[in-house]
Amino acid sequence: MKARDARGFTLIELAVVGVLATIVMLGLTAFYFNSQSSWLDGSTQALAQRDGTLLVERITRWARQSAKAQLDVSDPSHHKLLLYDRGSLQPVHAFWRKDGDELVHEGPNPAVDRGAVVTSRVARFQFTMIDSALVELSLLELRSETGRLIPFRARFALYNHE
Repeated sequence: MKARDARGFTLIELAVVGVLATIVMLGLTAFYFNSQSSWLDGSTQALAQRDGTLLVERITRWARQSAKAQLDVSDPSHHKLLLYDRGSLQPVHAFWRKDGDELVHEGPNPAVDRGAVVTSRVARFQFTMIDSALVELSLLELRSETGRLIPFRARFALYNHE
């Protein structure tokens, strides 16, 4: 029998197929892990965006009931928003970022903490007074679980304005 008539695979052919199969498996594995990473990043970003929307809605609700707003800008990166009723000398509601847990808290004033509004960490919480009846959330940056910063901006009208 001649060598050309032999049937089967040579060792070189088997090695080439093995290397190609390994390359394909590594490519599929890399694609899977990249897809999983993208999904996780997108999910945590969506959760932080939901928290930002909830926080903005909460501030909007209290601002619309208020007659006056005051800002405490002693910390340039994290302001405190104090909201007042007509003729009231004490704030009826306040929002501030607490340094200990990096969350936005609320309560009748910063001395009476009713807890965090949302669970996303806050990198920056800054307000601007546009006029006596309009407050702007100039920069709210929420940090997703993967570390991505999600910015928010909003304006709040004080409908109970004096």
